Amino acid sequence: MTPFSLFKSRLFEEWRFQYRVWRSALDWTVVLYLVVPALVFLWVQYRSWWEVDSWMGHVPSWGVMLVSYLFLWTGKVRLGLREGDLLFLRQQREWIRTLMGSGLVYSFLFHVMATGGFLLLSGPLLIGHWGVSLREVGVWGVFLLLVRWDLSLHRCMWASVAPTWKRWLGQALLGVGLLPVWVVSVRWGLSSPEVTAIGWIPAAAAAWFLLRRRLAVEGLFLDDVAREREYRLRFAALLLQGGGVLPERKAFRLRRPWLLRQSQPLFRQRTSAGILAESALKPLVRLWRHLRNYMQITGLLLAGVTLVPGPMKRVVWLIAWLLLYSWGRSCWREFTSSTGVSMFPWEKETVREAFRIYTFWVTLPGFFLISLGTGWILWGWAGLVAGAVAGPLLCRAGAVIGGQLEPHRFLGENRWERE
Repeated sequence: MTPFSLFKSRLFEEWRFQYRVWRSALDWTVVLYLVVPALVFLWVQYRSWWEVDSWMGHVPSWGVMLVSYLFLWTGKVRLGLREGDLLFLRQQREWIRTLMGSGLVYSFLFHVMATGGFLLLSGPLLIGHWGVSLREVGVWGVFLLLVRWDLSLHRCMWASVAPTWKRWLGQALLGVGLLPVWVVSVRWGLSSPEVTAIGWIPAAAAAWFLLRRRLAVEGLFLDDVAREREYRLRFAALLLQGGGVLPERKAFRLRRPWLLRQSQPLFRQRTSAGILAESALKPLVRLWRHLRNYMQITGLLLAGVTLVPGPMKRVVWLIAWLLLYSWGRSCWREFTSSTGVSMFPWEKETVREAFRIYTFWVTLPGFFLISLGTGWILWGWAGLVAGAVAGPLLCRAGAVIGGQLEPHRFLGENRWERE
């Protein structure tokens, strides 16, 4: 048994595990009726991107800069370590270094494949519509690969040596500072391959320095193992819809929330419906996981409105309200299913009025922003005014209709109703 053969056996075991995970979810009916048609549809769409009149040709340059910059931060590093190594291999420095080195090589190959896939998807825009040569795209792709690899190595080590709040602060400062540099490098990289080739040298030197530091630094074994477990179970956790299979990471927890710190009332009228709606709204603002999901949904929908063709923007605008309403309704059902809410003898009209108030204020912030963006893209200043009016009106109308149609199942499970 050698260190490389041990890594190879762990790698094959990893592949078998991921195969069993996906096989449990994708049987032959799913593959035949969903996966194959989806692949055919995507291939047809990809071919249409190369056409002269495709919407891909209208993508602005800042869109490519933003998407490529976000792509830089998606890289991962695998080291191939397991929990049992703490007992059997921790004292064998050469074995540990060989395992980590093999994992880094394996991770770099994945970076190469991911960068190739990104260039393949952006090829219709860069080559077909902007007229960039294949050589210029290749030179810029190598620079993209090196910078992504540098950021992955930096994040892998920084995530282990810094506390959570310092990690997030450092990542935010690095992201803000690196953005203008990346904007300039993209402009030069796609037009001046010679300048981009010179940029390979500092990027490769930074990668070599980070690699040596990562293999030499000590005291990160437990964090590396926890990260390996998280990467190993990422698809299983996705299929299980957050069933709690991921290992818990060290997190920075606030003693007091950033918003509504002193539990101020949200509504002046202290009615039963207002208090119930207020009790359901405050956790969405105070809990970071709810607030993060809300911002992610709003951002994706706003990006969808921006990217789709003109006639589809109105459809995406309506779908945006429906998705925000559905998300708010799922949080409402989670709130009302708790024992502290369902134990009280609520009246049906009180619950319906509370749901109307809650739904309006849940959908209003995100949908108002999406309405402003849709109106501005379609009709300019006039559309901005129309979006400012149409957004709250649709939120109000949807809240009224939803309040009448929502079944409120917890009323039937109320212990007072059973008596």
